[in-house]
Amino acid sequence: MPGKFELGDIQPGSEHSRTFELRNISEQAVQVLAATPTCRCTTTNDIAGSRIPPGGMLPFTAVLAAPTTPGNKNAKVQITFVGNLPPLIVELEGDITMAIKADPPYVGGPKGKQPAGTVVVRSVDGKPFSILESGGRAPVFVGFDPSKQAPRSEYTLRWNIAWVDDLPRHIWWVVFTDHPDCPVLPLRIRNDATGSRADLERFERHWRFDETILNAEMLQTGRPVTLEFVLKHYNPRARGAVQQPQWGVIKSLSSLSGDLKLGYISTTVLSQEDVKVLFTVTPTGTQQGPVYDLIEVETATGRGTFGLLAVISTPPSD
Repeated sequence: MPGKFELGDIQPGSEHSRTFELRNISEQAVQVLAATPTCRCTTTNDIAGSRIPPGGMLPFTAVLAAPTTPGNKNAKVQITFVGNLPPLIVELEGDITMAIKADPPYVGGPKGKQPAGTVVVRSVDGKPFSILESGGRAPVFVGFDPSKQAPRSEYTLRWNIAWVDDLPRHIWWVVFTDHPDCPVLPLRIRNDATGSRADLERFERHWRFDETILNAEMLQTGRPVTLEFVLKHYNPRARGAVQQPQWGVIKSLSSLSGDLKLGYISTTVLSQEDVKVLFTVTPTGTQQGPVYDLIEVETATGRGTFGLLAVISTPPSD
């Protein structure tokens, strides 16, 4: 009790802890076998082996770590019991919302059936803002002319999958704005090429990115910032067995555009399946304004790319 917690609007990267009550409504004691999250974004306290007497109650806590990208997030935890008792499913669900919200929070459709369409973006606080770029080009508005009309708090934008360069690697449609609290609004591209077929090299190198983009928001030319990303071990063909122990050893980091200078700092082992990498990013001055750069990561077992998003500006003069 309850079976589900509705978290409402939640911020990207935030954590949300909720406590459920497992009540034994039978006349016999029951023993918990395991509590297993269906998503790596969710953790639980250890209740394996706990016994619940007849009529008794066992508190159970689950923590949802929200992704950094917008959209609805539903996390489930399956609780199994010793014996032939059926499992229970409890849920945490929230809408990851930035200062600008998109409806829907994606573009495209399954298997390429929706190659073009529109999306509505609006500021949650109702304040007007301007759109700098949408999908790698000047925004295409519906019913709005920026040369003749003042900025609004809501826009309808056209999108077209055909406008996306290098679709298998650019799997996000990014809207850049001048809103101080949301300079970067990433929307996932739903397309046959951006799902399981994207980054097929992960099967051979035995790792994948925890998140396929890193939102740096605002960067300034010549000024380094420290960022991080997480690599996760990936070997479904051998049921997760670690067959390449050097999978998380970083050899190099590079910006494919050359607009960003990267510096490796350190790798921290979080678990047998996760490593966190710290690095620095410094805009070189060759690019100003919106940037969707591909960052190539090379480990001892192979290479992969993730997107780094930011609006780059010139630092104020002293």
